[in-house]
Amino acid sequence: MIVRRRVALLACTCALLLLLPEAGAAARGRVAKIRVRTAPVRTRPPVRRTRLTRPAATPRAFARQLARSGGRVLIALDIDGVLAPIVKQPGRARIPKKTRDALRRLAAIPGVELAFITGRDADSAEKMLGDLPGWRAVGHGLLVYRGGQPVPTPSVTGEQEKALATFRGWIGAQLPPEVRVEHKPTSTALHFRELDARSPAEASRLFERARRAASGHPGLTVRDGRQVLEVGVLGHKDQALLHIAGATGAQAIAFAGDDVTDEPAIQAAAGAGGLGLYVRSRERPGAPAGASGTLAGTRGVQRWLSALADELATR
Repeated sequence: MIVRRRVALLACTCALLLLLPEAGAAARGRVAKIRVRTAPVRTRPPVRRTRLTRPAATPRAFARQLARSGGRVLIALDIDGVLAPIVKQPGRARIPKKTRDALRRLAAIPGVELAFITGRDADSAEKMLGDLPGWRAVGHGLLVYRGGQPVPTPSVTGEQEKALATFRGWIGAQLPPEVRVEHKPTSTALHFRELDARSPAEASRLFERARRAASGHPGLTVRDGRQVLEVGVLGHKDQALLHIAGATGAQAIAFAGDDVTDEPAIQAAAGAGGLGLYVRSRERPGAPAGASGTLAGTRGVQRWLSALADELATR
């Protein structure tokens, strides 16, 4: 009996020994299969994404591009936000000395014409420009004349005068003192910058309210800009630019502006094969459609004008 039990125990042990290699092999096979499935994931190379960006053009590059064009060159510029930094009170804006020096250098180069196309009226523009030579287009291009010449008389109908007087009466009754009011000969500009610094929501609400009130006068033009709403009889900057280009016989045109009101002139300059440059700001960092490129604020404009003077003097 004891012998039989020992024999049976020995047989079971041998069977287990025979089965263990098969179990180990099967287990190893399962592990191998798992490793085969996961190996491609572990060895896949990382995906490299290339960010496609347009190469940034520098003020010097824009200057060289314009200097390569032959013939007479017209350099036209807005004033506020382009030549002079934007300030809360427009009457305190000034053109920096380095910018004025660059403009004088350009004006002294044969074959170069300067033009200043602005929303300011003639008196305000002349105070800003002083003795800088060049064409003036004031009232958003309503009046065009050479510096030093008499300012043309604007053409305003009796209906337009009455509508503007009515709107000015509405301003006095509806808007708080924080909205700075600037009356011009043919228009009124409402400056919301100071109010926006204190209460952006209130500034936005009153801005839209004034816009709706002004839109009720068919004879008046309504234009909005950088925290400014202007209402009245206004010109068109693109038309003024092309008029000056024709009067000077310019074969190459450049215009730099910083606001919505400048976009037509920017597009007109670029469309004529010249340079339509947008001056970036924190309020409006993106370039409009049709612009040839951008400049970084009034300092970027100053660098561009200085580079232009260098390049055009040696072409």
